[in-house]
Amino acid sequence: MEILQNQSLRPLNTFDIDAQCSYLLRYDSLEDLKLLQRDEFVAESKTLIIGEGSNMLFLANFHGIVLVSGMKEISPARPGQGVDIYLEVDGGVSWDSLVAHCVQQGFYGTENLSLIPGTVGAAARQNIGAYGVELSSLVEWVDAFDLSTGEQRRFAVSELCYAYRYSVFKEPDMQKWVIYRVCLRLSTDYRPNLAYADLAGYFKGKALPTAAQLREAVIEIRNNKLPEVGKVGSAGSFFMNPILENTQLIRLLQIAPDVTYYPLSDGRAKVSAAWLIDHAGLRGYRNGAVGVWDRQALVLCNYGGGTGTQIGELASHVQQVVKEKYGVDLQPEVNYVC
Repeated sequence: MEILQNQSLRPLNTFDIDAQCSYLLRYDSLEDLKLLQRDEFVAESKTLIIGEGSNMLFLANFHGIVLVSGMKEISPARPGQGVDIYLEVDGGVSWDSLVAHCVQQGFYGTENLSLIPGTVGAAARQNIGAYGVELSSLVEWVDAFDLSTGEQRRFAVSELCYAYRYSVFKEPDMQKWVIYRVCLRLSTDYRPNLAYADLAGYFKGKALPTAAQLREAVIEIRNNKLPEVGKVGSAGSFFMNPILENTQLIRLLQIAPDVTYYPLSDGRAKVSAAWLIDHAGLRGYRNGAVGVWDRQALVLCNYGGGTGTQIGELASHVQQVVKEKYGVDLQPEVNYVC
């Protein structure tokens, strides 16, 4: 375990916000978490569990303890029934390094989720998704530890209440649960998922891609849309795609008949937030050091020297303009920390 005082959080958030924390603590095992739970100072302090900071916006310095996982083991795969295999992964493993490992080993299912920043633990908490795949379709169970009570528990996927960018760990009373291990159910039978329009277009007229080729395509598509990590501060998609009831969709279609939306099985529809922001005239909008990325309207950027407050004000401006033009509320996917 490593404890550092008055540390910069700049290397730990992809927005490149120059915030600080009172203490930065790296834990390396479940035993470390148990020691922390018994510590009176930790119990009385404000704590924040962070992965790679790719889904966080620091509005100010964090006066408390930031916990970062040093648990980074990928266990050997276990065979399941038929073509299924089970892969147990520590929560501190970088998500994209896991995807690369799976593709190399011939474990299939994660390739559409290539190049998503963050850790495995954060991915399971957030229910990451991209290019037609959500992580919830791959999770078998999650091991977590409650820093408040010391409870250690295995959550079956059915207990995680997964939904679009949601798990039970996002509830206010679950904020001190640390996801330290995740089990994925993958397959040795490769079946490429090309349902997403960008991928279908990329491979149109070509032979079915290998898993490595599909991963490379996803990386190329993402790199063409998103800012380069380390050069322009961002958190990827800042807003969630709004889910509208049928009556709301009908009203929206009267205003914007060409809006991009995706019907859901329950009768509702998921509307493209990027379309709304773009057609509200905000793609490429700039206000000093912060702005909306000119190649993907869902991405808010810190071009250098911007503060978390400025990003937050930019997000509010985007929400207001979209609401006034289309009557739709945009909700941040990014977590605000103050």
